[in-house]
Amino acid sequence: MPYPTSNPAAKHDLVGPSHQDEGDDTLPTSESIVEAIEARRSSAPPASNISKISTVYTYADAPSNPKPLSRSLEIIGYADVALSLIRKFTDDGPLSSHMSKCTVGVKRADRPDIRAVLRDHDMANSDSLAELAVRMREGQLAAIVAADHVGRFGILRPMEDEYGGGAGSSTGGYTKHDYALDLYVGDFTDIKNMLAGTATSAASSIPAVTTNSL
Repeated sequence: MPYPTSNPAAKHDLVGPSHQDEGDDTLPTSESIVEAIEARRSSAPPASNISKISTVYTYADAPSNPKPLSRSLEIIGYADVALSLIRKFTDDGPLSSHMSKCTVGVKRADRPDIRAVLRDHDMANSDSLAELAVRMREGQLAAIVAADHVGRFGILRPMEDEYGGGAGSSTGGYTKHDYALDLYVGDFTDIKNMLAGTATSAASSIPAVTTNSL
């Protein structure tokens, strides 16, 4: 999905750990992602691990039924994009149709002429998201967004540029694709049930081992 050119529809605070290093915010398995979402639904966020990353905008493609996305989008951890939950429900994965895809973004600051007219606060806000996008792209990570009051959770993934790779720090600066992220939104209960069904189907397809077969 390209950098948005339409006017923003809503403003949000993107909060959570910014994944500076490997640590407590790493979710190593699909199961740990589900467990983290469930744990967050039943508890308050840990104050020591929550900070504002950036003020971001959503656009007309953001889901609005049964209500618009929460004012606060809370990242609860980061996961390898190779994990089955990420692969199946994002991009062109086999279950991606169960997710709504939209964009979150900030003001572009990828050219000298744009940076020259941005206020310092806006430039810092934009670069904060771009830094996260580059870190996620280079680390092959997706960010998991906590479920909201109506049970929708999210998966944030960095955009790819027109050459299929992301520029970012490899060129000494940022591209416009670093100033937005793709957000996949889905009903957590539905996704959890689908994952459980997939695991059950896989287990049932394994032939039983009998004494005669040994």
